[in-house]
This record gives sequence, structure tokens and C-alpha cells, in this order.
Amino acid sequence: MVTFANLARLLMAFFVLMMSFSSVDLAKYRNVSESMSEAFNDALGAFDKPLDGRIGEEKADSDTFKEEAGNAASQIGESDDEARKKMQETFSTLKSVLRKEVTDGKVSVESSGNSVIIRFDDAAYFTAGSEGLSPAMAPVLQRVANVLMSSGGTIVVEGHTDSQPISTERFRSNWDLSTARAASVVTELLHYAPIDNDRVVVQGHADTKPVAPNDAAENRAKHRRVEIHIISEDGQNTTISVPTP
Repeated sequence: MVTFANLARLLMAFFVLMMSFSSVDLAKYRNVSESMSEAFNDALGAFDKPLDGRIGEEKADSDTFKEEAGNAASQIGESDDEARKKMQETFSTLKSVLRKEVTDGKVSVESSGNSVIIRFDDAAYFTAGSEGLSPAMAPVLQRVANVLMSSGGTIVVEGHTDSQPISTERFRSNWDLSTARAASVVTELLHYAPIDNDRVVVQGHADTKPVAPNDAAENRAKHRRVEIHIISEDGQNTTISVPTP
């Protein structure tokens, strides 16, 4: 009986719900329908018109970005041109002040990428197996120092040796010798001109950067050298197209 009574109540509730769903208030239905229609129309309208505005804004933003990127690229190009021009002027000036030494084959001046390289012959300007500079080196470095003072950029002085091992009371290896020679050149440069210390770097490479095969005494002599690299301030790989006579 309890089960039957519960079933009867559930059936009654079911039919009451069915009756309530079947009776529709037309006025309420019309109001709800109109509200939903207006809502959907407004949503579609808002999707259409403002979207055009946003696309226009995005196009304007894109044009602004392109313009700013173009300006930045132009500024970089101008900076590169200025660095290239300054390096070319430094190169030409050094070629002029070292003309005699270049002609005699004791010094070479070259342009390489973003730098100008001055290369000193070991036999002409250094005492064999020592970091001591020959008297002929002083006037040469004085002229170079005057140019470096106004050139700008980083000055890297590199010492190089041949592959023949060295072991003396003063130098344990070619590393010591190459570094000592580079340091001697820097000391002399700073003596002749007030070059900022933070522009100068000293490096010793021993025989790790040969410029010719180590198969003959003549080639090994080419390895024994000191180089001064003047590197442009922007650090870009600018190319100088001034030929070396």
C-alpha cells in the first residue's frame, strides 16, 4: 500500500507538471521573444560595426609599428654609416702617418670587418726573446697614439709568437712573452697620449694564431708580431673598402 501510494503521488506530480508546461502565457511568451530578438540583434550589430573600427585601429597600429621599425632601421643604418666613415678616416690617417714604415715593410695597416689593424714586425721593433722595444719603436708609437686618442672605439693590443718553445728565467712560455710584448706597447702608447684606460685591452696569443705555415724560418718570423686592433664603437661588422697599396 505504501508503495502504491508513493507511485500515485509521483504520477499526480508528473501530470501537474505536464499541464503547467502545456499552458503558455502568450503575452509573456511575446515579451520574452521580443527581448531575445533585440538582444541578438544588438549583439550582431555590435559584432559588425565595432569590428571594422578595431580592424582600422589594428591597421593603424600596424602602420605605426612599421613606421617606427623603419625609423629604427634608418637610425641603425645611419649609425653604421657613421661608424664606417670614422673607421675609414682612422684607416686613411694611419696609412698616412705610417707611410714610411709601411713602405719599408716594417708595419702594415689593414682594414678587417669592423676594425683597423696595425701590425708591427717583431724583428724591426723588439729585442729577440724579450719584451723590450727597440729605439725605433718610440716615434712610431707616438704617431699611432695621437691617432688613437681621437679615433674612438676599443683598442685591443695582441702579442703573437712563433711555435718555437721558450723557457727562460723571465718567460716561462710563449704565452708570457706574447703578453709582455703587448703590455709594453700599451705602456708606451699611454705614455704618449691620454687614452682612456677602459678603451684598452691587452692579449697574449703565443703561437695560436699563425699567419703562415710553420714549415720555414721565414714563415715563423711572420708569426712574431704585435697587432693593434681599433674596433668601431658600435661593434657592428662594418666593412671598410679602402685598398692597401
